[in-house]
Amino acid sequence: MNKKILIFVLLFFSAAVHSVADYNPWTESSQPPCSATCACKAFGAACGTSPSCSDASCRSYTTSCDARAQTSVAKTCFYTTSGCTGTCGGCGAAPPVSRSPNSGIIYFDQSIYFTACCCSGGGTCTATYSSGGCTYTCSTGPPAWHNIDSILTNGCENSEPTLSSTSAAPNPVNVGSIVKISTTSANGGDSDTLTMYACKTNAATSAGCTVGTWCSNTTAGVTSNPSCAYTAQAGDVGTNTYYIFIYDSSANKYGAPNNGLSSTFTVSSGANYSFNVTWKYPSNNVWNTTQAITHYYTPLWSSATMSNCSLWSNVSGTFVLKNYTNTVTNNTVNSIYYNYGADVWMGAYINCTNSTGTSNTSGNYIIKIDTVAPTTGATAVKNDSVSYTFGQWTNSTYVNVTLSCSDATSGCQITKYCNDTTNSCTPTLTYSSAVQINVQNTSYFRYNSTDNAGNVNAVQSQTIKIDSVAPTTTASAVKNDSVAYSWGSWTNSTYVNVTLSCSDASSGCNATKYCNDTTNSCTPTLTYSSAVQINVQNTSYFRYNSTDNISNNEAVNSKTIMIDLVQPSQVTNLVNSSTGTTWVNLTWDASTDSGSGVAKYLVWRNGTNVANTTNVYYNDSSLSTGATYNYTVGGVDNAGNYGQNSSNLTVTLFTISTSLTQSATPASPKAPSTNVTFNCNYSNAADGSPITGATVYLNLNAVNYSATYNSSSKNYTYWNNSMPTGGNTWYCIANKTGYQSQTGASQGYTITLTTNVSTDAASYSSCGAVFYRVSLYDANYQLTNSYITTNFVYPNSSTAFTQSSLYPNNGTGVYTGVYMLNSTSPVGTWLLKIVENFGVIAGKNFFVSSS
Repeated sequence: MNKKILIFVLLFFSAAVHSVADYNPWTESSQPPCSATCACKAFGAACGTSPSCSDASCRSYTTSCDARAQTSVAKTCFYTTSGCTGTCGGCGAAPPVSRSPNSGIIYFDQSIYFTACCCSGGGTCTATYSSGGCTYTCSTGPPAWHNIDSILTNGCENSEPTLSSTSAAPNPVNVGSIVKISTTSANGGDSDTLTMYACKTNAATSAGCTVGTWCSNTTAGVTSNPSCAYTAQAGDVGTNTYYIFIYDSSANKYGAPNNGLSSTFTVSSGANYSFNVTWKYPSNNVWNTTQAITHYYTPLWSSATMSNCSLWSNVSGTFVLKNYTNTVTNNTVNSIYYNYGADVWMGAYINCTNSTGTSNTSGNYIIKIDTVAPTTGATAVKNDSVSYTFGQWTNSTYVNVTLSCSDATSGCQITKYCNDTTNSCTPTLTYSSAVQINVQNTSYFRYNSTDNAGNVNAVQSQTIKIDSVAPTTTASAVKNDSVAYSWGSWTNSTYVNVTLSCSDASSGCNATKYCNDTTNSCTPTLTYSSAVQINVQNTSYFRYNSTDNISNNEAVNSKTIMIDLVQPSQVTNLVNSSTGTTWVNLTWDASTDSGSGVAKYLVWRNGTNVANTTNVYYNDSSLSTGATYNYTVGGVDNAGNYGQNSSNLTVTLFTISTSLTQSATPASPKAPSTNVTFNCNYSNAADGSPITGATVYLNLNAVNYSATYNSSSKNYTYWNNSMPTGGNTWYCIANKTGYQSQTGASQGYTITLTTNVSTDAASYSSCGAVFYRVSLYDANYQLTNSYITTNFVYPNSSTAFTQSSLYPNNGTGVYTGVYMLNSTSPVGTWLLKIVENFGVIAGKNFFVSSS
């Protein structure tokens, strides 16, 4: 093989494998010399193939051989000449040590990683074996190749077990009796479990004897001196040879292939009686929760009595006597007590001797003791994945709790939990993953664990405090007289004292802030400590909120405070609008108030408040006929401020009741300039006789006109012929001292006209004349006289030629006229617009052409 191929092989193993299976290095002095024929072997060639290298020669070694291993799996021969050269994939440096030329065969199990360790600068590579693999560490620097020779001596190998002796007892043994085959063996300093085979031939694998088995011990946890038991059969009479093979958990075994440690036992053909010991308790390979154990067993001996029985265990690695008893009853359950004084995992057996001196054992049993309960740890994170400290307040919406059980002996079996607010629940829910807790306020997360031995640790409790709800703040207020103030209502108190109270059932209140403005927009920044006095005139707003101890902020609250210390204006123009024999109607002008506004009026009669009203009028009834009363009225605003009373009004009630009727002649509607007479009939209600000497007014279109008494019609009359066109209103007002005053209901009177306009033609030339005729009709379609104005409006403009006012041509409401056109008259559609003296408008279109 050339050097180039060697470098390839080293790189292949270095990059491909990162842990090694167990292999067995041999001492060079104990092996036969290597065969020179193996020097021809190239990497990848299987033993036994050309050129000429048999399995036997591959297993021959000289002192120059670098390393060797023997397993039952397929093998690969590897030839080395100049040792380690080239670069290591990922290490990037040349090997610090070059081995001297050294011909020979390196014989490996295919899974072995032999170039593994890399150190730079000559640093020490340390390899540690654990759990079926090697872990490599460097004392210095970044890694580089490491000398192959060191790998075989740096301790990174799972050592093969040792076997120093074997024996069989009792020996000889009778047919039907049990012979115990024992060993003195160890696991080579590792923590592997040992498996023992007592084979009938000198051939075995890690799976068992190749041909026949006397007995075996495959019990887990046995790390030294395994033994097994065999019941002698009739066919076994004579001397029998057995071969011991010891394997560790990595399939390493004592001795070369088919080279077990051998010995013999003899089976006698005497009486066929049986002698055995049956283990009863504790159960094999089952956890116990007490260190003080009473071991139960049954010895069976058909022809002799028992002498003594003893308990043996291998707590320290070698079976030693723990206790014995000389009081043994044959074929009955017996017991031996022993307190191990520690939590252990060990092998044990009962050995009994009968009266003939013959001994037998129960066979090995595994005793496991775990008296310590597991421990359970708890951690938690908030909804933002930040760690949560138990017992502290958080405003997270939830807390995720993670539990972890630890038990160094039998291991954890199950963890349970519960959650309540009284710290008294029993954990019944099986824990499998983080538990979300979102209980508001204080709750308790309780939990415990059970190990595989059945030990249960005491219930543990963690306090979780969640407060994701903002506090609430209530506000109350009193006026300066200590009477409660109602928010949003007017008061004439000089100030209002506001008291705030924060409430938070969880983390508790931290601070309350407030502010006061007139726009309801300020941000609370002032820290509240005691009642706050507000004396802002008119409307203001008291705004506030609170924060709890976990920084939950309450939304801003607002209360309206309305203070008005200004009284309303004095009531004016208090009058007696009408009077009866037992009543009076009062009216007045409204008071004003710039603050809270006028709420009501107080009516005072002769110094006594007789009424409160929101109106600007009041009817005072049930009075005495002919009596005189003094009235004043004062306003009160919504804050309770009283305005100054009006001037005093003296009213004397009449003694005679009256009536009032109204009429107008001629009846409405009429044309303009019509003489209309308005009649007010003011009379005694008792007999209808007219009342003379009274003051009577005709109110026409809101103007009072004096009416004159007409003795013939016994009416007070007023006439008018100049009412404007359209609707007119009128009513009568009558009063006389000692008589009931009367004001009539409002009446309507309409003045209206109808106008007819005509021309002699519809179209005119620019040099023609326009003759027109206007007729005026009253509401009854009768011709009536008035005054009219004619306007000739030019086409598409507001320019008009206005003629002077026209009078009736024949005194019967008919008006005629002529308008001369000329060459400058514009062409197009003209409008003849008629405007009557009282506002009646009419018109007619005509067309003017250019020819």
